[in-house]
Amino acid sequence: FSSIHLRLLVTQPLQKAVHAVTGKSFGDKDFRSGLENGILLCELLSAIKPGLVKKINRLPTPIAGLVSRHSPV
Repeated sequence: FSSIHLRLLVTQPLQKAVHAVTGKSFGDKDFRSGLENGILLCELLSAIKPGLVKKINRLPTPIAGLVSRHSPV
């Protein structure tokens, strides 16, 4: 397998699992890009354990993702 094929073998099931839990898809983004701003990851955590993530910053700025990923919970 090439590295691209291996990456798809690993990430596609994870994308399907995230979609199954959150109801949100990655759209046309790849796995890394879909998680880059932290919003989908926070939604996944909230779906798994409600109340864990107090607030998800959805501002469309590069710093917004940093706030979402690194906010104290």
